[in-house]
Amino acid sequence: MLLGFLPIAFCRRTRKTTIAFSFFAFLCLMLNTAPLLFAGKMRTKCMNESDNPEGFDEEKVEDCDRRRIRGLLLAVFASNIVLMITAACLTAILNVKYLYIAMPVVLLIEAPYAYHIEHSSRNTMNWGVVKYEELQDDLKYFFDLSSEVTQAAFLGLPAILFSQLKSTNCKSSVQIRVPEVLTMYTVLFGLLIMLVCSAPLAADIKETREKFVKVFIRYSSYLLLVLVAVVSTLAAIQILQGYVVLAFVFLLGTYIWGLFWKECRAPPSQKGDGKDTAVIRSRSMVWFGFCPAIFGVLMASYSRSVSNGREDISDLYKTCVLFMLLTLISNLVRMLLVHEVHEKDGQDDPPFLLMSGLVNVFLMALTVFMVILIALLQPQQIQNTFVLA
Repeated sequence: MLLGFLPIAFCRRTRKTTIAFSFFAFLCLMLNTAPLLFAGKMRTKCMNESDNPEGFDEEKVEDCDRRRIRGLLLAVFASNIVLMITAACLTAILNVKYLYIAMPVVLLIEAPYAYHIEHSSRNTMNWGVVKYEELQDDLKYFFDLSSEVTQAAFLGLPAILFSQLKSTNCKSSVQIRVPEVLTMYTVLFGLLIMLVCSAPLAADIKETREKFVKVFIRYSSYLLLVLVAVVSTLAAIQILQGYVVLAFVFLLGTYIWGLFWKECRAPPSQKGDGKDTAVIRSRSMVWFGFCPAIFGVLMASYSRSVSNGREDISDLYKTCVLFMLLTLISNLVRMLLVHEVHEKDGQDDPPFLLMSGLVNVFLMALTVFMVILIALLQPQQIQNTFVLA
């Protein structure tokens, strides 16, 4: 989010939207920092005061400070709303029409959740978040997954601004393009998934809670991966000016999904240890930490291609863009496989996960090599993409 200040710091023609973005960005920092100062302490206190080894929900809630817990839940909700508005304001610097496109989605997402919070605060379902103790591992994984994807999409927004504001002399765009809209929607939807993972809907029935996590949150998180892959592919097509990249990605995706389908159709065996599952999932997140930077460079290159044309983009730079796309999609597929394949395969080291990890390492190493090569041989290409002045 703070990277959004870099491109607008050089421009004074987008003053109104810049002021709005700056205000909500500062408000985001306040709403996120204050609860974090005592949220961890409150969690430790609640866990220590609960004498029930199984962590029964009602006893745990009775021992906790209800008022502070309610404050934390409200802070999470308020922070989520402000983050959504901040993302919309950042996109509105490109074109104010993006703000009008985002607001109905924000209201459609947050209004039902606000009703749930207001309704649950008046009955015994208020502490439904505590009832998900048996699903905490899944909630944490899906929160981390949606958080990483949202960060990548959020980084893509200021990256788009770099070339856009440079080419138009800090003027707003007159067009509304699909990749920008999808990137903004990815941020909004990702923030929603982070919200429902942090404060899931209250439910007394165990089966309802399991379906909410293992169906709604699970497939919604996978939808985020699909959105990022679609945006990246559209951006690469614009840069490379050829649908050959689409055919190549389609064939690669078909092959990977075929292997994934084969794994999923295999008879499920006994699950491995929960700690092993958590370790494998955390490692997958470490690999994906490389991808927000790739997505940011990809979207900045896309904005440069749209604004200035593709004539000044060298073949070496285009080759690097292609490998960035392959690396990003490979990491997205691995994040999906880490959860699904390990969940259905009780082996300690599923061979398919090992193969996907090796492919990731190879593609990332090759991408880094290409970036270094461009920096040494064609530094002007990088300057044309990222330097405003």
